[in-house]
Amino acid sequence: MLYEKVFEDTKKDDWTDCTKLKSYLENFKRFDFNGINHDFKLIEDNGSESLYIPLNIEIPEDYIIEHLKSWDVLTDDGKLLSGEKLFYRYVSVIENDKLDFSQKQIDLKKLTGLMSQFVIAVYPKIKSKLNGQFDEEKGKYGYLYLSHFEECYSIEEGFDLEKAENDVYL
Repeated sequence: MLYEKVFEDTKKDDWTDCTKLKSYLENFKRFDFNGINHDFKLIEDNGSESLYIPLNIEIPEDYIIEHLKSWDVLTDDGKLLSGEKLFYRYVSVIENDKLDFSQKQIDLKKLTGLMSQFVIAVYPKIKSKLNGQFDEEKGKYGYLYLSHFEECYSIEEGFDLEKAENDVYL
């Protein structure tokens, strides 16, 4: 008698059982896609943007110096990685129409990996305080490019936003 009840229940359509096509379609009909999209976001859109700060930094340990030299992204003395030269290299790859698609994608992937050493997320409040200090021309390549960063940013201290708000660079 008990087994009959169990077998009887298994024959019913269960909309939560996705192994049955009919119940799967019913489950699909009940989805609130906007709610799903909102609930499954891993990172909320907080208005942050990627800010590129063209510092000179130590060469990361996992990079081969010969590659960096061939890309011409080291400082003149060859001891530091130049954020400015790296950005120019990135732009030159983007604008090089002679590179085949695959090679361009490979180069961009390598460069953006290295560029991540120079990129931080900035929120709208900080962006507004830095307003006027971005290079608009370089900004068309996907990053806010902080010109004259020496005046408002250091690796040791971070941003000096009071100075950034008072200074406007042309």
